[in-house]
Amino acid sequence: MAMIIAVGVFIVSVLAAALSSILVDDIRAWIPSIVRSIIKRAVAWLPENQRARLDEEWQSHVNEVPGTIGKLLEAAGFLLAAHNLSKGKAKKLPTQEEDEQIKKEQESLIPLELADSLNNYDDSANYLAVRAFRDREAAQMRVAAMSHVDSEPVFFHPNSQQD
Repeated sequence: MAMIIAVGVFIVSVLAAALSSILVDDIRAWIPSIVRSIIKRAVAWLPENQRARLDEEWQSHVNEVPGTIGKLLEAAGFLLAAHNLSKGKAKKLPTQEEDEQIKKEQESLIPLELADSLNNYDDSANYLAVRAFRDREAAQMRVAAMSHVDSEPVFFHPNSQQD
């Protein structure tokens, strides 16, 4: 009888472990959809002229946050921020005119692709100049070492006898 109970407990444990693994995988698969829904709800509470911009910004921000819990917490924070904005508890968003001015300023900026390419400059000329300088110094040291007079040592050698 004890053997049957032990086998039953073992089978139930294995099934519980398998089901919990399936449940965790399902929850993990639903998280992006849940986060997106939370952001959509938050954006719906915003003024009409801010919805498209903040929807894009918030979604982009959440995509950069590592981890599942972090994404959920950020989305919840956006929900709270949108609620505070709609109730006037937070700093006011720009007006329609200010929003248009911001868009014009953003369009006048250097595109990100170009800005990234400016940061990836070729450093080989600097490397070659430093290398040539060091090679010249090394050559001067070799010449000095080969042309020294015995009474005037250029380099101290630990095995040499000096007066």
